[in-house]
Amino acid sequence: MLKRTLQEDLDRAVAFHGHLCGGQMIGTRMARLALEYFHIEDADTYRDLIAFVECDRCLADAVVSVAHCHLGKRRLKWYDYGIMSASFYDIASGKAIRISQRQDVPRCPKGEDVVAFFNQFSDTELFHVHEVELPDFMEYDLPGKPSKTQICETCGERVHDGRGIEKDGHVYCKRCAGEHVNYVEGAEHSAEQIAAGVYPHYFQTGHTVCKRAVAVWRGPSSNRTNALFDQTSALTHFLTRPSSGPPSHLPSRTALRPAFSHAAHARRPHASPPQAALHCETL
Repeated sequence: MLKRTLQEDLDRAVAFHGHLCGGQMIGTRMARLALEYFHIEDADTYRDLIAFVECDRCLADAVVSVAHCHLGKRRLKWYDYGIMSASFYDIASGKAIRISQRQDVPRCPKGEDVVAFFNQFSDTELFHVHEVELPDFMEYDLPGKPSKTQICETCGERVHDGRGIEKDGHVYCKRCAGEHVNYVEGAEHSAEQIAAGVYPHYFQTGHTVCKRAVAVWRGPSSNRTNALFDQTSALTHFLTRPSSGPPSHLPSRTALRPAFSHAAHARRPHASPPQAALHCETL
């Protein structure tokens, strides 16, 4: 029997994630099923369970909090498959299972009680469970201190956990070996640039600007916010060219708030309005 009840685990997942949704319910049930399968009574004290989540959405946070599998402990792995599924590997038994949501399970209708809706399904009605092998999982992927650390011969950075690329008797990191990495490195910042921060021209003047105003400075990220940036081109000019105060032609707080609220709600419909201790000078 598990140490915590379903409701206790769900409360824990919601506290970690920030809101209750179908993904939280699915992830909580999924993690609890894995704990039951491996006869793990208390996930907080068990150190031999590794979770492999296949999406970076709400489900993943529920698995992290309920199964107590954290990235920094090397007990959480992320595979970017975009699927509401997770595999669980028990080091002690050497067994692994993959749990995935059945496709015939309907979505929770909008406005319905999420907990009550999913509680009408048993685990067998909600999930497929398959025993799996993990051919790409290596000894270097196990929790614990790094068992192998290498030094890239080009950039000098340390490469942990057997991730170095060996070519012709030399060791390189992935970037220096010419393999794909998810960034393009530019010029190194000086101490002065680091101290000034990302918006140095404006913030060095000592003004207070909230994150919503900073979002305007960055430029539009989607069609939803194009209207917002059309209304606030003057604010962009203000942030990049500091003055003693907001220019007189800057849109008013009242004029900007609806556009900001719409953009924020479109991106995070469940988020609570931000609470600020400081007064934003631009909004």
